Amino acid sequence: MPGKTAINNNLKPKHIQHQPEPKAAKTAVEVVQPKKEIITEPPKPAQPAYNPNSPVMLRYKNNLRAALFSKFAVGSIQGSGECSISFSVDRTGKIINRKFTKESSNKGLNDTVYYMLMSVPRFSPPPDEYNGETIRMNFKINNGDYEITIF
Repeated sequence: MPGKTAINNNLKPKHIQHQPEPKAAKTAVEVVQPKKEIITEPPKPAQPAYNPNSPVMLRYKNNLRAALFSKFAVGSIQGSGECSISFSVDRTGKIINRKFTKESSNKGLNDTVYYMLMSVPRFSPPPDEYNGETIRMNFKINNGDYEITIF
């Protein structure tokens, strides 16, 4: 047939015998693993444990109370009442998370405390041992007599 190639089916595949590879002499090879370098960060200095009654914290909170009290117009409050606030101080001294934890039925007291708290947006940075714990203040007013505590 023209144009076609004939395939010879009579060809048998040759049988090839594989020769085993010569055995090499066994030698002991010691595999040495490279030492892994462990990189560790230098230990951070331990932060002092927070103690709200340490001399350093008491001095800081008393100074903070004085700064806030300087903006407290106690003479403008008539009647009696009690309220409480809480806040924190960030590392730069900014007063954050300010809120009433107990409002008074005396609107004048609430307004005066709110004005005081908003008038001191920043104070000196806190001591190293302070790490953001909530500071609370309590205000008691009774016809001109007052008591302001910080804890």
